[in-house]
Parts: sequence; structure tokens; C-alpha cells
Amino acid sequence: MTQPTAGEIAYQRLRDALKSGRYAPGQRLVEPDVIAELDVTRMALREAFARLEHEGLVDRQANRGAAVRLLSVDEAVEVLEIRAVLEGLAARHAAVHATDADVAALQETVVAFEQALAAADLAECGAAQARLHEIVTTLSRRPTAARLADMLSAQSAQTRLRTLLVGGRLRESLDEHKAIVAAIAAHDSDRAELEMRAHLAHVTQTASAAL
Repeated sequence: MTQPTAGEIAYQRLRDALKSGRYAPGQRLVEPDVIAELDVTRMALREAFARLEHEGLVDRQANRGAAVRLLSVDEAVEVLEIRAVLEGLAARHAAVHATDADVAALQETVVAFEQALAAADLAECGAAQARLHEIVTTLSRRPTAARLADMLSAQSAQTRLRTLLVGGRLRESLDEHKAIVAAIAAHDSDRAELEMRAHLAHVTQTASAAL
């Protein structure tokens, strides 16, 4: 197996950090600080900045360096609307292809979400949600849709973190994810797509009010 390059390692570490909310929207990514935090080289980090700028996660300006891209409300809503279409399609196909083991993995993620909610662990709630969406897109066996959905999910990470703070939203989100998993477990393609679209429509509505 080919070993990842230094640039690929830096890219993945920084991308994961951005998705987790480690760096705030609009925050400058000071090279010496990020190099120390992620244990990467300057050259590798600059390669990561270029890739993440292309994905819409980082802004770079001459003489100012890189910063976490801050989405406008309109951009955040547009990203969520596109995700609803792509991930609705992914859920439809996941319901066809999911094995018992796949369903068990989805159910384990729901349990992790529920436990995090009980512990008031917002970071883990967000991580569990993201994992569930990643599993669904992978199960769809639609690699183009999965790749695009992953990129858009990363762009909307800051939106997800903001919506977690809306009162009662986490419980609603848990119930919505349970409904998605139940539809996939039942191999009900129509309902799986409907539940995923309804979930992301609700996220869009919440984000519009919260941002």
C-alpha cells in the first residue's frame, strides 16, 4: 500500500480539524501555530492550504496568509439545499445496498449520538451526526455523490456546530437520524430519501434562523 505524502497528511489533519470546529470561522491560520498543532512541515501545510482553498474551506490572501472561510447565510443555506438532494439520493441507494452489518454500524452511531446527548457532549453529538452521514453516503455506492457530499458536509461544519446550540434541536436531530436509519434498515428506499431530505430541510430552516 502506498504511504501518504507529507502534503496528504497535512491536508487530512487540517481538514479534520476544520470539520471538528477546532478553528473558528474567519480565524487566521497562522502558519507557525498550525505547524506546531498538527505536527506538519511548512511546505506540506501550504500544499494543504491550496487543496482546502479549492474545496471552499480556506481563504488565502496575498500578504495575509490563510484563514478559515466564513460562509454567508445565503451560502450556508445553498450548501444545505444541495446536500439534501445529494444525500437524499445516497440514502435511497443505501437502503438498497445496506447489509445487516451496515445497519448495525448505523445503529451504533445512533447510540453514540444518544449517549453524547445524555452527557451534554456537543462535540461528540456533532461528530456522531457527521459519522452517520458519511456511512450513508459510503453505503450508497455512488462515489461521485459521496465525494461531493463529503466536500459540502465539510463546508457546512460551521453551520452544524451553530445549530447544535439551538434549544431542543439536538433531540429533534436524534429522532430524525433514527428515522433515517430505520428506513435504511427496512430497505425502504422512498422513505429513506424522504427522511434524509426532511432532516436536512429542518437543518436548513434552523440554520437560517440561527445564523
